[in-house]
Amino acid sequence: MAASTCPAPNPFFTSLEGLKAQLSQWKGIKPPKVYSDPDYLTNYRGCMVNYPLSLNLNELDTFEPRSTDICVAAFPKTGTTWMSALVYMLVNGADPKSLLSGPPLKFKMPYLEMTVPCGEKLDKEIKALDYLKAKQGERTYLTHLNSNAIPQDILKTAKVVYIYRNPKDTIVSMYHFMKAAIWHGFNGSLEQMVDDFVTDKCMNAPFFEHVEGYWKLRNSPNIFVTSYEELSRDPKATVAKLAEFLKVEVTDEEVNAVCRQATFSQMRDNPLTNMAELESLGLINARFSRFFRTGEVGNWKRFFTPEMDRKVDEWIAKNMADRPGLYDMKFEYELDYDLD
Repeated sequence: MAASTCPAPNPFFTSLEGLKAQLSQWKGIKPPKVYSDPDYLTNYRGCMVNYPLSLNLNELDTFEPRSTDICVAAFPKTGTTWMSALVYMLVNGADPKSLLSGPPLKFKMPYLEMTVPCGEKLDKEIKALDYLKAKQGERTYLTHLNSNAIPQDILKTAKVVYIYRNPKDTIVSMYHFMKAAIWHGFNGSLEQMVDDFVTDKCMNAPFFEHVEGYWKLRNSPNIFVTSYEELSRDPKATVAKLAEFLKVEVTDEEVNAVCRQATFSQMRDNPLTNMAELESLGLINARFSRFFRTGEVGNWKRFFTPEMDRKVDEWIAKNMADRPGLYDMKFEYELDYDLD
């Protein structure tokens, strides 16, 4: 039997109190599906979607994008929160204060596929899709879906901002997040995460399918593509280009202010971007890893063993050779720069 929908989901997306009230129902409850379960991942149009985001995939094609929509797309742990913060500030008057009030950023700017089980038995659902369909005016939202799984009209109608990251740092970041995010139930090692990543057994895999799909669209007038490393190296130049793409007029001072509010230290210390509400409810094990961990390019070198590095290098080389759509793309695995 299909789960019923909570009658009033909007407070979840519009107020911190409403968000906490719903998330508190997860405290102490084991999710119906966790990482080790065979049906934790669902193959949706070539994208491995994890529970509970997989619950309402069949409804995605009912979403009607608008020309004023802005969608930030990314593989998990490649800079989604950073990019969404920049986009959110820019479309809200390039105002850094827009990140300092209201509900957390990821609920003001929710994932299109976000589905949150709720109720005492987790037998009801809050769906971002319902919230976005009802929202008037300009809509900003996120997705971890690849270019085949995302509703195709979004790629034709909305403005799409895609950010990617080198796969080695992505793997290490994914490992720490999955280990800390209690609802995923991941109890494995980094070695297991490496194995699952290169065999397409992690959420939103295959990684290279994800990157290639959006990379091939980079010359479309409504698609903006950049990398985590480029944003790290020169945030002001990247934000200026992003503002131009979004048709937001900004001064140099406004670009500087937006970049300052989106520095690693500011984002880490801001309770509306650092997942503090999940930590306070015991849904993130901050003793293992905070949501904002290091943010540095090249952090993978502190964790990879020579065998892990060899395995990942072989996987990268094979995919780069087998995917002609990536012939002119290069990943960057280390930078010399200052996070702030």
